[in-house]
Amino acid sequence: MPADLRSCLAGLVIAALIAVTTSFTDAADPAQNQASTDPMAADADFAFQGEYAGDASIEGQPLRLGIQVVALGEGAFDVVAYPGGLPGDGWSRPNKVLGKGTRIVRDDKPVVVLEGVDWTGQKRRGEIRGNAVVMLDDDGGVVASFSKVERKSPTLGAEPPPGAI
Repeated sequence: MPADLRSCLAGLVIAALIAVTTSFTDAADPAQNQASTDPMAADADFAFQGEYAGDASIEGQPLRLGIQVVALGEGAFDVVAYPGGLPGDGWSRPNKVLGKGTRIVRDDKPVVVLEGVDWTGQKRRGEIRGNAVVMLDDDGGVVASFSKVERKSPTLGAEPPPGAI
């Protein structure tokens, strides 16, 4: 093997070892990786994050709707609404409503104001109030309400199949 190639390979091996060592060091440092699922340790946005589902009537047609809310921090949210239900639970691909949310305080209570545009180009509005997303009409009236849900895998706690590793 030529000396130049050996030198190049040795440099790559050293760079790879440094990268691996650095990534393990960062992963082991709790100050670098703060995450929490304890609502008491999380910020005010954590309580609104999650999945919501329910039934609505859109232009006279019944529609099951699933909604996922992701807290981005500092009162900002991403929202996706799925006609038919949540992914894996009835969603009718490819249609969905993409939106944004902002946490505000109204009457001394936190509320997340939601806005998005559906697959037809129609602007949709809603709010997260307590443990529900409410869909609003153009006048601010409640059209439908979607309760917060906590889904669990049907295989949670089940015995692994034979031969599983």
